[in-house]
Amino acid sequence: MRSIQFFPTFRCNDACTFCFNRGIAASGKVDAQQYLKLIASMSAFGIPEIDMLGGEPTLLPFLCDRIESTIAKNIRVNISSNGSQVPLLAELAHRFPPNQVRIGISISARPLPESLQTFIERFRPALKNVCTRELTIPETAERFITMPRIDYYLIFMDALRPGDLDHTIPYPAYRKRLAALQQKHANVRGVVCDGFVPDGPAAPALAGVRCPAGTTKLSVMPDGATYPCYLLFRHPAFRLGNIFSDPVEAILDNPLLDFFRSFEGNPCTDSSCEYHQECHGGCPAVSLMLTGDLSAPDPRCRGR
Repeated sequence: MRSIQFFPTFRCNDACTFCFNRGIAASGKVDAQQYLKLIASMSAFGIPEIDMLGGEPTLLPFLCDRIESTIAKNIRVNISSNGSQVPLLAELAHRFPPNQVRIGISISARPLPESLQTFIERFRPALKNVCTRELTIPETAERFITMPRIDYYLIFMDALRPGDLDHTIPYPAYRKRLAALQQKHANVRGVVCDGFVPDGPAAPALAGVRCPAGTTKLSVMPDGATYPCYLLFRHPAFRLGNIFSDPVEAILDNPLLDFFRSFEGNPCTDSSCEYHQECHGGCPAVSLMLTGDLSAPDPRCRGR
């Protein structure tokens, strides 16, 4: 197990159209003491990394102290933020080196506040944006993407509802856009579910599974409810247990993970796709939400 994707809160001070937690109640937030149980379990089981997603993690008043507790357990922290709480981000950047706490800022087409621009110039956090049919990278990102020590991430857009398919692009089209951007900027990387083409060199275990769920990652809600993937938070049938109270071993032994940990061939029938031989069929959670079938090929590739 490589990482826990943890959502310390669903509360947010923004309303991004691409957010994968649209429609989930915003009131949930982790209890500060329960969080200590989570990192104790991670440390005992040897899980080396936690990704803090949301919601907006920087809205939690105890975030800095809890991150310090996490680092004390030799667990690396990645924080995904909309950049709205610049003073807290600056405190994190001052207190922790990037090899312990990596801050990632989401960039959109909206102008960036001057305070956030200054933060980016000074501390060089990771920057990222969601790639859509309409936009590869926003103009606001262009002045930063060429800066030394900036890592830039192009994210393949999730689809939660049928209308989202009007804005997503097929996986091969995303790979072409990513390659074109990487030709210009060597610091650009892609972010896409390994249910498409697994990253074999980084995680050899993914070669024999449908997707990373339950093999290299688990996703945890603010109340400790644990799922194979954050896109399944809307489906209680996929709840594996509660990491605040259940042993990690028991969660990982849940038979609900069997589907994600096996691979019987690409379910997509489009053999003309250049990735067909390597592809595992895309994201099962997206297939479930849009087709009702966990085993179906990823619907974002239809009509390519």
